Amino acid sequence: MKLVLGLLVLAVGARAITIVTVTTPEPKVEGVVGGSVELKCEFDIKPNSTQPPTIAWFKGNTDFRGAERIYTGHKVWGNESHRREDSFGDYFGRVEVADLDNPAIKIIGLRTTDFARYWCTVAEWGAHTEFGLDAKSVLLTQHGHPQPSFEVTVSGQKEVAEGADVEMTCHCDGADCTNPVYDWFKGPAFAGSDWVTTGNYTQIAAKVDLSLLGSAPLVEIEDGFGQFSLTPSNSLLLTGAQVSDAGRYWCKVTSGGNVDIKATVLKVKVPEFTCAGKADGYYPDPEDCAMYYQCLTGFPQPFHRPCGYAGMVFNPEHLYCDWAFNVGPPCGSKV
Repeated sequence: MKLVLGLLVLAVGARAITIVTVTTPEPKVEGVVGGSVELKCEFDIKPNSTQPPTIAWFKGNTDFRGAERIYTGHKVWGNESHRREDSFGDYFGRVEVADLDNPAIKIIGLRTTDFARYWCTVAEWGAHTEFGLDAKSVLLTQHGHPQPSFEVTVSGQKEVAEGADVEMTCHCDGADCTNPVYDWFKGPAFAGSDWVTTGNYTQIAAKVDLSLLGSAPLVEIEDGFGQFSLTPSNSLLLTGAQVSDAGRYWCKVTSGGNVDIKATVLKVKVPEFTCAGKADGYYPDPEDCAMYYQCLTGFPQPFHRPCGYAGMVFNPEHLYCDWAFNVGPPCGSKV
């Protein structure tokens, strides 16, 4: 059982890192065997990317991580009238995404095995960081069969100063939300260029509601995450937020065979970069992997420079711009 519910933590300043946000306007859709159905998906990328994102649809009743990939597609950079796409497995030739800017997927010739949860994932081109990928689900049910009453909601966007505490709420509502299990993860981290695996995630905390058994909730916090705790209302509390805590956080909610996913954004204010007390040289931009600062004697203000080529990021080890596969996380994919 692996479903997730997302929260994004972001370092904020003069230049914001690109954030991908996915929404599914109709989270529940009915279909009939032999018929066709459209699962809607929309996305927003801010600030606008210069390259088209990659779209992928997965099928999996519990989570998109490790789920069955049924479709991927993207426009050709520099010639966006062309596109590259593939469908996979039992869905080969049965799925279509007519508009990659509004990537609803149409499934034809519905089979009994098609009734499941589907995940729309959108990734910024060459996504190197946790901010560049988001996912939401659509539950496809068979007409005449009861739909579960189960919904997860999270807090809206928040902004917190570095060093302050912040609480990220996570609620499960509905008649079928009984004895829910809450799990919080951080990620994704990408290994190599195979982003369609949706990356790797690190577990932070877990909470199991044992009230029906007459016991207190069981809470587990993973080693290395002592600054996190779970509240009685199942929120994730971060004490003393730091820039190093920036990333995308996910809350997995499971109740029986039901799952749900939502996303919110938490911004951590970052002090303005200054060259005061720094030697001449190059320094990474903590907000944008594709930007860096340069300090020069005689110039009180830092120079804020781009790496210049799409797919390149600043390499803090060697202090120059490099291809992402030569740079370690969080900006690159070097293992």
